[in-house]
Amino acid sequence: MDADLVSTPRAQRGEIIAEARECISRNIGRRPSPSDWEWSAAAQMRLSWAGKKLDEAESRQIEWEGDEVLSLKDAIQARAWCGTAESILMRIPPSATVADQSSARPAADKYIKSAEKLLEITGNTESGLAWHVGTAKQSYERGEYVAAAYDALYGISFSSAPSSVSDYEKVASAMNATEFKSAWGGTYYSQARYTLESGGDLTSVFQLSLYALSLENATTEIGNSLSGNPGDGAVSGRNSGNSDLILLIAAFAMAGVLISVHKLVRDGYGKPTK
Repeated sequence: MDADLVSTPRAQRGEIIAEARECISRNIGRRPSPSDWEWSAAAQMRLSWAGKKLDEAESRQIEWEGDEVLSLKDAIQARAWCGTAESILMRIPPSATVADQSSARPAADKYIKSAEKLLEITGNTESGLAWHVGTAKQSYERGEYVAAAYDALYGISFSSAPSSVSDYEKVASAMNATEFKSAWGGTYYSQARYTLESGGDLTSVFQLSLYALSLENATTEIGNSLSGNPGDGAVSGRNSGNSDLILLIAAFAMAGVLISVHKLVRDGYGKPTK
């Protein structure tokens, strides 16, 4: 259990909120250089998460002890997400040149609309998908179009559920056919692989895989549209072969109950970054 939840007195709740707010204030609005836009987008996305959690911590009505604990948990999560974002930003060297994200706006529009359409179909306004639609829109309003696109795809991917062997096979086939070159597509590919090989939950493997594929596809699209050098971590000038992936994910998100399937691991699962 988180030590803060056990040992922090009520008076320290305000201190944690203040720490989270100060962390967000010193990091929000930092703009990526042309060579580091992938890393910056990942940080910007997590700063949006931190801001949303901070809002929830501050707005929660404290009527009984359990509300205090929930508000404290929100504040701790806000502080943690901001700390993660700051750690990512610390690896990015200062640059006098700022990446122009305006050409990524159409991609952000498309992915947010896909997430909103799925949310309309499910009708669950209290879902994780709804939460990420909200944070994606916040990034969008700040002109952080890459972060907005990544966040919308996160909401879609982690709202998805396989309902048949065929669902697993489609994703496994796509993973096997993809050479991951983007920084975050490769990161989530590795996490999906680790979760699978360590005996983790297959739904998590499925969702991580969808997000890895979505990020790879989106990074290719965005990298080709951004002005300047898309960076070492980006994918440039190649076809991902996953242009219909978002429709596939939307279909999976409407699927039913997880079923166990050994075919997921047959012949390996995806191939590593080269």
